[in-house]
Amino acid sequence: MNARLFFALTKPYVLRPLFRFLRRFNPIWPVGNYLVVSRYLDLVEVMSRDVEFTISQVNGPKLNAIDGPFLLGLDRGPQYDLEAAMVHNALPCSDLPRIAQIVNEEATRQIQAAWPARRIDLVNGYARVVTVRLIARHFGVPVDDEQTMAGWLRDIFWAVFLDPANDPAIMQQAVRSDAELRVYLEKAIADHRAAPVVPPADVVGKMVAFQAANRGLDQGAIRRNLGGMIVGMVDNTTTFLTYALSELLRNPRQFARAREAALAGDRDTVRRYIYEAGRFYPVATLLSRHANVDTIIAKGTRRQRLVAAGTTVVLGNISAMFDADGFDEPETFDIDHDSERLHFGFGLHRCSGYQINSVQIPELAAGLLRLSNLRLAPGRDGKMQFQGPFPNRLLLDFD
Repeated sequence: MNARLFFALTKPYVLRPLFRFLRRFNPIWPVGNYLVVSRYLDLVEVMSRDVEFTISQVNGPKLNAIDGPFLLGLDRGPQYDLEAAMVHNALPCSDLPRIAQIVNEEATRQIQAAWPARRIDLVNGYARVVTVRLIARHFGVPVDDEQTMAGWLRDIFWAVFLDPANDPAIMQQAVRSDAELRVYLEKAIADHRAAPVVPPADVVGKMVAFQAANRGLDQGAIRRNLGGMIVGMVDNTTTFLTYALSELLRNPRQFARAREAALAGDRDTVRRYIYEAGRFYPVATLLSRHANVDTIIAKGTRRQRLVAAGTTVVLGNISAMFDADGFDEPETFDIDHDSERLHFGFGLHRCSGYQINSVQIPELAAGLLRLSNLRLAPGRDGKMQFQGPFPNRLLLDFD
């Protein structure tokens, strides 16, 4: 399918009514070699059964074409366990206050720069910049040119995760960007090995120390997983914030309450408002898994279905977010809804940075919510503009 048509057809305003129909009349829908799952309980079942429903066949081929697999290209097994332990060791909860401080400082810097004009680009003047600086300051990856770094990461993310048409030009650009990014990552890793800090002060340092104590990791394991983390971080964070804040701005009552929480310094409540707004305009509308064996899903229910080995299972994440089996009164905006597992996944392939997201995203949101009379800029400037699948510009005005 043409990529532009695919992204048009997978916007929330298209998918939500389609999946409302499927949940009621055909909740497990076979389409050729695909099986479309629309119910919350069935999505949770498929994602939880990671031996029968695997991910390496979904992400592996494109990852291997660039720099090889990291956690999102590996299935359960000894290699996954060891690399996951390295990543989780490098992202301890004890680092969250430092991450929040960095994000707050960099967000404040960007807002101050925008203050004379009383206008800020939510995407390239705020969220992407702050997140790239977090990579430099907390992850330990030097960033000589923020725009270039952000471009490399977007190119790779686009080719691996958001190119359903398999456009060779997109893959070629990603390969070029990865080659340049790899030089940066290998130098950062080499510098940490040459002059280790004890105890390690940043993510790269923690990964280097872990590898030194666990000889089962190959030499490329740090680079692949470090690259995977930062590739998945910048545009996912930016897109989440852009979609969720734009949704809040369309809902004045909820926006006002979120702003009250931001002014009170209540980051947890801000997080709940942003996560709930993100449920109405989610980043990950559809997910995929590969049926590794013949199996059955929704066993014992009226919708029970045999899934043949080799089937691609398309998980309607946006559909599950509006299924009454998962959310009381799903059409109602309610910050008590627990949508975190659908935003960031769960089980084996839960987003490794979900804890970082829990402070980074609300900190970014709060910085803007505290501004007086925050609003979409008039005319075309206040309409979201895209580069391929990514929001690339959204101007906000404030007083």
